Parts: sequence; structure tokens; C-alpha cells
Amino acid sequence: MHKALALTLAVAVAVTPAIASASNTLDGNHLLKMCTSRIDTGSSGMKEAFDYGVCMGFIAGSLDYVQLINEAAKKNITCVPDGVTAGQAKDIVVKYLQNNPEKRHEPQPLVTIFAFQDAFPCSQ
Repeated sequence: MHKALALTLAVAVAVTPAIASASNTLDGNHLLKMCTSRIDTGSSGMKEAFDYGVCMGFIAGSLDYVQLINEAAKKNITCVPDGVTAGQAKDIVVKYLQNNPEKRHEPQPLVTIFAFQDAFPCSQ
């Protein structure tokens, strides 16, 4: 079980920078745009709905990713409490990106972790 977890973590860590460098659209600017797509106005199109769905999927996956890293490293990089929903996590990431425009050029996985660390620091 630990070998599978370590392998999964190694692949995730290895692939994330490669994906992020493949296109400069996979950064915090792109994530903020997707996560603030207006799908609740009734006037949005398929692209806005798709972008919002990608945002929510990415955020939900990020919550799992942080938990995986915490377990594999045997050290918490952030302490997201149980019960945090993808919607709540999306709000945290959007707020972080809006309040920290100097970080928006960073890859999506990195700015998401920064946002979680800011919102849910681990007590030392």
C-alpha cells in the first residue's frame, strides 16, 4: 500500500511541472478566470459552464492531492479540516488569487496549495 502511495505521489509530482510548463495558460490567472465564470446568470454559454466545471474538478482534486501529499510525506503541508467542500475550497482559492495578484503566474497546483496553506495553516 505504501509503495503504491509513494508511486502515485512521485508520478503526480513529476507530471505537474511538465503539464504546467507545457502551456502558460495553466497558471493562477487561468484558474481564476475559470473559477469566476458566470454560470449562475442564465446568460452564460457552454464555455463558461465548461470552465466552471473544470475549475471545480481541479479544486476537488487539489483537496485530495493535499491529503495524499500529507500522508506520503508524513508531514502536513497544510491542515485542511475535514468537511471542507469543493465549493468552499474554490472560494478560498479565488480569494487568495484576487488578494495576491503577484502569485497568479505560478502553476495552478502551486497557487492552490498556497491558498490552502494561507487559509488552513498547521499549528506548530
